[in-house]
Amino acid sequence: MKKISDRLLRAAEFILGMAGVAMILIETYSVFCRNVTHWSTPWVDEVLRLIFVWIVFIGAAVAYKADDLISLTLVEDTLKSRGKAVPHNILKLIQYVLALTVGVMLTQQELATMLNQMQTGESTAITGYPVWIKSCGILIGFVILVVIIIAKIVRLLRNFDRLPQ
Repeated sequence: MKKISDRLLRAAEFILGMAGVAMILIETYSVFCRNVTHWSTPWVDEVLRLIFVWIVFIGAAVAYKADDLISLTLVEDTLKSRGKAVPHNILKLIQYVLALTVGVMLTQQELATMLNQMQTGESTAITGYPVWIKSCGILIGFVILVVIIIAKIVRLLRNFDRLPQ
């Protein structure tokens, strides 16, 4: 499971890097057109919004993997500092199971949304790209998140009597 989550993490980081480069290039082009050539680029906002959605949802999964999301850790840190592995890990297990439940529900909902958008052929107003492409970024982020949560649960259960490093 660790190999799968590590591969997903590397793929997600690659997607985030390419999306960041694309955003910089597109925005630079837009500024150049607006200030130098005085051309209008109405498609830029729509494309940047699409890329931003991909970055947010895939980036959230990457941040969850690294435990970089904001959280209240008062009880968790207290248990960890006192060396109480089992209560600490029970708390972590509850957190992971709740996150997994929400993640699976969101994945199912986003999949249904994306399939509906594909069936209706919905497209954006300016560029005309299919709206399901935006939903695909959200879905990929949720799938990566669920895989990471499952990997964290497995790792926690294997080392339940020890505190994490």
